Amino acid sequence: MSDALHLMAANQEDASVISAMVQDAAIRVGDLAYIEEERRFAAVFNRFRWETQSKRGLFRRGQAERVRAGLSIGDVRQIRLKSLDLKQRDEVLALLAITVEPLSEDEEDPATRIQLIFSGGAAIAIDADCINLDLRDLGEPWPAKARPRHALH
Repeated sequence: MSDALHLMAANQEDASVISAMVQDAAIRVGDLAYIEEERRFAAVFNRFRWETQSKRGLFRRGQAERVRAGLSIGDVRQIRLKSLDLKQRDEVLALLAITVEPLSEDEEDPATRIQLIFSGGAAIAIDADCINLDLRDLGEPWPAKARPRHALH
């Protein structure tokens, strides 16, 4: 796939771009994993391809698309879940945003908290040694059934 997305983040600005690209991703709880020996959190999901839209809100390809994508977060120290039951493997979550905030007020300390915030109040808080995110498309896009809609604030 020539226009496959592959983004890496090592700072808050980069992470905000990844957050925008995964907004409205549909994630099955069973597709979330922590790989302890690698200290890596991983998720595979159906990502809405926001980058295929023009500034006027029209789709360049004439159709909304989704694509299978993977997110990897490295250098993980600890993971905490909020309102999320890992036994409900088939439950589908809608990812609203990824936020990043420092764990320390010391600007020299790169330790950070990365949060995946889902609709319905669910969240995953990941404490990490530093910001180390990798997002990549894993296959070919397909037509989306609908375009995500959000209320204007």
